[in-house]
Amino acid sequence: MDKTKVNRYLNSIGKRTFVNCFELFKDNYDKCNEIELGKMIPLHDPLSESNNPDSSLRRKASYAIGLFRNGCGFDALKICAEATRIDHNINKLP
Repeated sequence: MDKTKVNRYLNSIGKRTFVNCFELFKDNYDKCNEIELGKMIPLHDPLSESNNPDSSLRRKASYAIGLFRNGCGFDALKICAEATRIDHNINKLP
């Protein structure tokens, strides 16, 4: 998977969601389907539940599964770390 495609997947997931759910995705991409994984996203990224319907969470999970199945999970995390618009205290809620 090239960097352009990784970026497209990240844009579909959302960098905040990807960073907050990185461990969830990494540990479960090969154990859960997108429906099950999508239901777990709000536990790790509480803002995602209020901003996304279930179908959107399933789609985000599907893209995350795709990144990890293609061996690009850590590449995507590196892209997030290099992003200038991402808050480095991303997991902290007000």
